[in-house]
Order: sequence, then structure tokens, then C-alpha cells
Amino acid sequence: ALEKEAEVQRAWIAPIRKLPIEILAEIFVHCSSLSELAPVTVSEVCRFWRQVILATPQAWCLIHFGHKKGRN
Repeated sequence: ALEKEAEVQRAWIAPIRKLPIEILAEIFVHCSSLSELAPVTVSEVCRFWRQVILATPQAWCLIHFGHKKGRN
């Protein structure tokens, strides 16, 4: 139980939590330019990342819902 609590505490002091939201959002936008599914994947990491990615419309505007030829 003590080891599990220590793991939880380490997660709270992880360097990624010290990044400003604006920088994290820019990283997410860059990831979105590399993969259309990046916003979905990022949103599944944790609640905080989900809030940031949902508040970053630039990351979502790169997703294309196109009609494939030959399919009706």
C-alpha cells in the first residue's frame, strides 16, 4: 500500500505537470499535424490532458472526415 501511495505522489510531481497549459496545447497541435488520431489518443491519457485538448480547437481542425471514392 505504501509503494502504491508513493507512486501516486510521484505522478503529482512529474515534470509534465510543470509545463504551462499553452506549451502543452502547442505540443498537442504539433502531434495532431502528425496524426489525425492524436487528439483522441491524447484525450485518453488523463483528465487534465483531456481538458487541455478539448480546449484546443487548433488540434481538432486538422481532422478530416472525407468521403472515400467508391463508397456510398
